[in-house]
Amino acid sequence: MDGNEALRNAQQFVADAMDQILMRFKPGAKIAVLVRRPHKPDQDFMMTNDMIGEMVELLKRRQKTTRAGAPTKSGFYWAKWKIADEGSPKTEEYNSYLPQKTWEVVEVFRNTVDSADPEHLRVHIAGVSDSQSLENFFWGEGPLEAPL
Repeated sequence: MDGNEALRNAQQFVADAMDQILMRFKPGAKIAVLVRRPHKPDQDFMMTNDMIGEMVELLKRRQKTTRAGAPTKSGFYWAKWKIADEGSPKTEEYNSYLPQKTWEVVEVFRNTVDSADPEHLRVHIAGVSDSQSLENFFWGEGPLEAPL
């Protein structure tokens, strides 16, 4: 199967799935499927029955409801844990934390010197042995100032 045929198959599959999803909503609902591969913008995929500007507004509203965006520098931040990294042990330690219902202060630290590296910043949670990815959290305020 060549790339064009694979894309057509994916488009048909997504269109059928979107139709099935929309059947569960009131008439006039809008839907969008976005697929992206980080650091590979030439491989983005989007299918929608909506206008892009309206989708952007929805994303802005959602970003506000999930608090601030991910940290861009090390420090202590308010965060709520969503999921654990793939490969994290499936132990009681992780099961007892997820999904997190409360906000807690976590430490964001420099994991690599290369700021372009997707793993440049990682998250340390007190009492959890493995560091976690930034995208595994809802983010609140930060970096927090140390008390005087």
